[in-house]
Amino acid sequence: MEEDTFVGERKLADGTVATSNVDDKGQVVDTKNLALEESKSFPLTQGPRMKSDATLALEQVVRGMLNNPAKTSCRYNEDHELEITIAGVEYNLTDILMFQPDFEQLTFSDEELSQYAAFIEGIGLPTFEGIGRNEKNVVATEDNYALNDPDQSLSHLHYAEKLAITIYSGTEYRSIQNFLRRLGKEQNINDAVGV
Repeated sequence: MEEDTFVGERKLADGTVATSNVDDKGQVVDTKNLALEESKSFPLTQGPRMKSDATLALEQVVRGMLNNPAKTSCRYNEDHELEITIAGVEYNLTDILMFQPDFEQLTFSDEELSQYAAFIEGIGLPTFEGIGRNEKNVVATEDNYALNDPDQSLSHLHYAEKLAITIYSGTEYRSIQNFLRRLGKEQNINDAVGV
């Protein structure tokens, strides 16, 4: 492997520790051969699903954006790929998305989830359809989620997770899917929205 890549733990600019195979530019490094060599010496026959490098890199991006919003900037490079710079560290989000991160495996602390909820509250809460007959456009507050979940079947979810589900499954579904399926590339996004 090249010298500017790492395998194992690394302290990030925001002070968190990440375990991944990412170079200094935030690019996911193809470690297929490394994994094959390691599997020959210690074959895994069962166990938990491992997070891919793309999943770990996306987690770093989201975590960085939550922890350093004032030090975050986005731009499209000359190849029309979305690059996000967080506290001086550049990530190519198009490359990360091309390696298909597993969104199911993204994990965040309660503090980070609360930061996400505060961010969403700051830009405007989404609405959802309530359980009552005439309850349309219920504002997605913690109290309204509780009122609309009398069996408490969603009580295990953090408020931020409920907000994310409401946003994704609501009016923003199409724009989120367009962004993800087109890998965040500028030209693909413009084509999708007719710009």
